[in-house]
Amino acid sequence: MPKNPGKRAPSGISLKREICAFYKDNVLFTQVETAAHFNIKYNLDIDQTTVE
Repeated sequence: MPKNPGKRAPSGISLKREICAFYKDNVLFTQVETAAHFNIKYNLDIDQTTVE
């Protein structure tokens, strides 16, 4: 049975860069809040340990 690719997330490197830039620009956000922002934005399931 073929997989349904659905919505694609950004590539790993570009996502890491975007998370880093967002985290630096939003210093009052916690890692949990930053992870939640990207989970919603790209329909992902990343946790706070990814955002370090």
